[in-house]
Amino acid sequence: MADRMDTMVGCFAINERPTGNKDAFGQRRLALGIISILRHHNLHLSLIGLAEQALQGYADKVTPVEDTLEQLIDFIRLRFENDLIASGMKQEVVEAATSAGFDDLMDCLARIEALDSMRNREEFAVLAGSFKRIRNITKGNRETGVDPALFAEEAEKELFSTCTAVQEQVRPMIENRSYSEALAAMLTMKEPVDRFFDDVMVMDEDLAVRANRLNLLTGLGDLVRQVGDISRMHAE
Repeated sequence: MADRMDTMVGCFAINERPTGNKDAFGQRRLALGIISILRHHNLHLSLIGLAEQALQGYADKVTPVEDTLEQLIDFIRLRFENDLIASGMKQEVVEAATSAGFDDLMDCLARIEALDSMRNREEFAVLAGSFKRIRNITKGNRETGVDPALFAEEAEKELFSTCTAVQEQVRPMIENRSYSEALAAMLTMKEPVDRFFDDVMVMDEDLAVRANRLNLLTGLGDLVRQVGDISRMHAE
């Protein structure tokens, strides 16, 4: 696997990247080889770490073009996605997981399998729809600090309490890569999320209250994105 990564890093460093039908160094085949080795041996390795090590070997030979590693990992990710989709996995399931993190390919695959096992549950479909709304409302906001003293509605108090409890509940599940269990626990947030959107005006005139509600929703989104961006998924 090291020689495959070394060849790909060298090519990307000098901007010799596959385009269209052009792939003089067989980099698509090399990427699929790396994916196959990781899957066959169930290896939890950092792709970025492997690429960085390979790039160090070229330190005194070439000056890497900008975003070499980012472009390389994206290239491998696309091969991974296409391979899974071609095998029958739903595109939105694959992209929901890869968009939330791809550095550890086997971890990403475990999250894909968990999302696929849950996607046809009614409550999951409803929650996914709510998260599309959350993604749109919180776009551009990265703050997650919440001040409970600013809560004015019971629904936001309930959502904060539920989110905090679920966060503690799923922490060991995430650490153990028990993603199906984590998702099942997250589904308990469906009703509090529904009530929040029924009873709470997020964009309140009071800027402090508005920011607090946006932060609450941003934190909720970050919690679920530990498994995948379910806002990308839809009910069938």
